[in-house]
Amino acid sequence: MGKVKKRRNISHKNVAPPTGGPSQAEIDDAMEGLDDEVDANETADAATTTVAARGGKKQVPDFLSGLTNLQGSVREATCVALASFFAGEGTPDKLKMLDKLLNAGLLKKLLPRVVDPSTLVRLHALGALRNISAFGGLDVSESMTSEDILTPCIKIVVEYAVDNVDGKASPHAVPILEQVFALLTNLCESCSLALVQATHQRHALLPALLHSLHVAKQPALHLETMKLLLVLCDNNPDLSQSFPAEFPPALLQILQSPEHSTKLRLTTIGVAINLPNVLENAQSVGLLLPVLQSAVAYDPIGVVGQAQAASEQWDLAQQDYGTVEVFADEDVEEREHVEKVKKAVAVVRSWRENVHILTLGLELLSNMLANVELGDDGDEWGSDDEDGMEEAAQTQGNAATSRPVSVPAQVFGAENILPHVYSIVQSVVTVPAHLAAPVVDDFAAIRERALNCLTNLVANLSVADLTRGCDLNQVFQVVLALYADVQSKNELALSKDLFQPDRANTGDVDAAVMAVLSALVLRSVDDNLPLNVAPEHLGAVLASAQASPSVEARTSAVRLLGTLGKKAHSLPENKVLAVCLSAVLRDTDLAVVCEVLNALFDIYADEQYDSVFHEVKFLTSLEHVGAGMKSKIKSEAKSLDRELVAHAKETRLNLLRFIKYKKQHLK
Repeated sequence: MGKVKKRRNISHKNVAPPTGGPSQAEIDDAMEGLDDEVDANETADAATTTVAARGGKKQVPDFLSGLTNLQGSVREATCVALASFFAGEGTPDKLKMLDKLLNAGLLKKLLPRVVDPSTLVRLHALGALRNISAFGGLDVSESMTSEDILTPCIKIVVEYAVDNVDGKASPHAVPILEQVFALLTNLCESCSLALVQATHQRHALLPALLHSLHVAKQPALHLETMKLLLVLCDNNPDLSQSFPAEFPPALLQILQSPEHSTKLRLTTIGVAINLPNVLENAQSVGLLLPVLQSAVAYDPIGVVGQAQAASEQWDLAQQDYGTVEVFADEDVEEREHVEKVKKAVAVVRSWRENVHILTLGLELLSNMLANVELGDDGDEWGSDDEDGMEEAAQTQGNAATSRPVSVPAQVFGAENILPHVYSIVQSVVTVPAHLAAPVVDDFAAIRERALNCLTNLVANLSVADLTRGCDLNQVFQVVLALYADVQSKNELALSKDLFQPDRANTGDVDAAVMAVLSALVLRSVDDNLPLNVAPEHLGAVLASAQASPSVEARTSAVRLLGTLGKKAHSLPENKVLAVCLSAVLRDTDLAVVCEVLNALFDIYADEQYDSVFHEVKFLTSLEHVGAGMKSKIKSEAKSLDRELVAHAKETRLNLLRFIKYKKQHLK
């Protein structure tokens, strides 16, 4: 029986490609240095492997010397080896190897290769840095930024991203731009300093990015360009307001061209909604909506069928041979197997692509609602400006409140986006059984994005559009049913495993569920809409408030309880709320504690529940919290978000006033 062989067999390894690049033998020789080091990790201590020679095998310093070799093909082979080695998912051995390479001076030797005299070395050096930045995450991105990686990257961008880029005259220009844009995207997404530095270089970057968008018939380049633009301008008004006047027409042309992929057009929308005034104009929002509606189109039966097909083909798809061919023509059986693998890969890729488009579309709809600023947030106070806080609190208390409706909310309401998103949530209340684990994770992503979008729709639509689009009681019960399904699956997994699974993986869905429920309760209270929250419904909320691994979930659950406390309720019901809030008051996270305190202020400002307040001994607990809160804020201020610190200081001030009031009243 014939065998499946690589395109370049052993006899061809020493033949240099006609491009002048490294031969396969040179690449294999470079890879050997990395593979030997990984093998050594299994049998020797890391300190030993960097000192002792092992039978002539390459050490890390020997391998890195290839980056400074005078022969271009050796430098290129070393870069190719690095790019190949750090492609894909990380393993403990590969992480150890990356750490050893970094300690041996990898970045100092690899970064100069970005501006190497050889364009092929540049290309593969950028590919290696791109893979390493994705592989190493935040720490490696920060190390790269501290080594001033942006300077050579900007130089490359300015050199290659010129007006009328000629792919024929410079055949490597487009691939180099794709790699450098992807590298910059990874860096700016992971490292705030890289984003700041890129923003400072906007006068060089933005024209180059615009030139790249004008290169004809280069969809991969357009997508990498748009991804970088999205990372640069997301919540970065300093850069968004600096966009040249030519950018909006270029973005509009991409959006209105059906030949472009849905992924590219969605990413373009992500960029467009960060531009000034786009979300304040109904016509602009209307131009974006058709692409979004196409992206979130959802056929429940078709989705389940595709998910099951992807699950059935998942294991087979992992046997992807890549660029292989069968040389034995008579080996029909082997050829058939290769074809089956290729078909399995196509099925899985199609599923993952569709999931990505759906979740990205839902995320963009959600962001368009959440990112609109409808009013002034008011002045900020100094760290100890209690008089300023007091004055602002009185001013806000005397001001009349109304619910403004943003332009996106008006457009989405008119186009019935809420019923459609709600139907998606209904369809994922349960997940089909016997799916491959990665497909189950994909359903978790769909659930999370659909719930987040539903939250923002519930919170921002007008009362008329909200009540016309769904029944609040029905939505509340459906979301609770989804949450119950998630919890039952977690309990089942726990009963089958000897070790407790990492519950943090479910935290995002927990947070999304509690955010929807909290938004529903808030709208029912603020707008006097009918919503029946039965005692049995509170069980899930109480459990999340006390035990969810997600801070956001616990905060939303507490907020829901506090909002319920604003409605008229009996003393026994108040006792249930009090016991739960008392337990959550011991939470270790400052954001959750602040939310509990604000809930207590709202509930027990009413004197009718003083008996419960006294029975649960809230006053003693609050005095204890007040005594330690100032020192906690002071000790953690540098590591916490600035807005959270300001919120905690304001909450502490309100706590001191509340304790004083209760002491006087309960005498």
